[in-house]
Amino acid sequence: MARIVLTGGPCSGKTTVARRLRELGFVVVPEAAETIIRSGKRPEGALEFQWEIFKLQLKLEEEHDGRNHILFLDRGIPDGIAYTRFWGYDPPGEFIKTARNRYDRVLFFERLPFRDEGFRVERSEEEANRAHRLIMEAYRELGYHLDIIPVAPIEERVRMVLRKVGIYPRI
Repeated sequence: MARIVLTGGPCSGKTTVARRLRELGFVVVPEAAETIIRSGKRPEGALEFQWEIFKLQLKLEEEHDGRNHILFLDRGIPDGIAYTRFWGYDPPGEFIKTARNRYDRVLFFERLPFRDEGFRVERSEEEANRAHRLIMEAYRELGYHLDIIPVAPIEERVRMVLRKVGIYPRI
């Protein structure tokens, strides 16, 4: 099974692409942070929140393992490393150890203009760009090659993603 991460900074369209992939019948692990935020659960602080995301990410990945030969993930553990740094903390060693060599491919989405949809931790274009940069750095520090997905209409981005993993759809 191949684990393919869809990542990038806030407002990069990765979750929209992930939803479209799910509609097309692909197995997609939802974004752990968004799942927690939308549930209404509010951990005590930023580091505690990252630990909650980390634990849920592992659980979601395990639940979806083996369900298909390709598993798409809306973010991966290195995103948590980046957001830990975003909040001014050193990432826990367990995050780094677990994230190494975990994913088969990382598709990094270029950002669209910032839009606060009411659940984002970033509050401005500047913060969104900073998060974007930290995410890119976290994956690269862990030795991942990033396949860049440029800004394009949603269906074109979906085709780009599928081509990157060797699927040539008729969508």
